[in-house]
Amino acid sequence: MPIELDYGEVFDATSEEILFRLTWKIAAQQWACSKAAEGWPGGDLNLSLLISALDILGLADAPDKVEALTEAYSLLQTQNSLQQPPAYWN
Repeated sequence: MPIELDYGEVFDATSEEILFRLTWKIAAQQWACSKAAEGWPGGDLNLSLLISALDILGLADAPDKVEALTEAYSLLQTQNSLQQPPAYWN
């Protein structure tokens, strides 16, 4: 079943895949508005790093996705792995 989730992204997915993506999308929005995301620099590279951290920590299927994002972000901060935005963004 084709579905558009975001910014024109259309893909064929099962109901389970759609639910998986939507629950992560909702959790990411909740996390981004929380104190736990304070200092998040954003950007595509950091998003990729965050997703990798979720995988490394085995949290891709975590029931509490907001907490999973918090743990992954904490790991990236501890490892000083996040890329800061260019100075002209500030």
